[in-house]
Amino acid sequence: KDTFEAEVYTKEEVKTLITALDKHIIEPPILLMVLLGLRFGEACGLRWSDIDFDNNIINVNQIITYKPGNGFEFKDPKTESSKRSLHAPSELMQKLRKLRNEQNKLKLQSKLENKYDLVCLNGNLNPWTNPNLTTAYKRLLKANNLKQIRLHDLRHTNATLMLLSGTNMKTVSSRLGHTDIKISM
Repeated sequence: KDTFEAEVYTKEEVKTLITALDKHIIEPPILLMVLLGLRFGEACGLRWSDIDFDNNIINVNQIITYKPGNGFEFKDPKTESSKRSLHAPSELMQKLRKLRNEQNKLKLQSKLENKYDLVCLNGNLNPWTNPNLTTAYKRLLKANNLKQIRLHDLRHTNATLMLLSGTNMKTVSSRLGHTDIKISM
């Protein structure tokens, strides 16, 4: 079996990415992926009710999938250990608070329904599909002369940066929602 080697960003490249994301429509899901190591379906399936703003905790309880012709579907995460609570950086929580306030204003103006209570919405105020987010992400990378890495490699970047900062493998594995530390390794 061929082994796959993920591309990851360095700490400096992550800083450049975060700067490029500022106020961009893809900022929320990309930050959730790179800062918390969430999978696409976890980040884009995150509901406002999954966020504990008082304690800076993000709870991963569901994933979103999209099938042309069938629409959006919500499922349990990949494994039981994929359901997890993650402490989030205060900077991320501040951005999410601001986004929630913006969405609430749009609801009051009857411009947003958000029937799924989702945090991450695209420019049409609908849930993201993986192809649409990937396309927007690639455009952002190109426009900012950033190395092209896969969307899922943001998760690998998160794991790598945790390990480089001295986080033990068991904690990294737990934060990623892996059932076995061998998967993380």
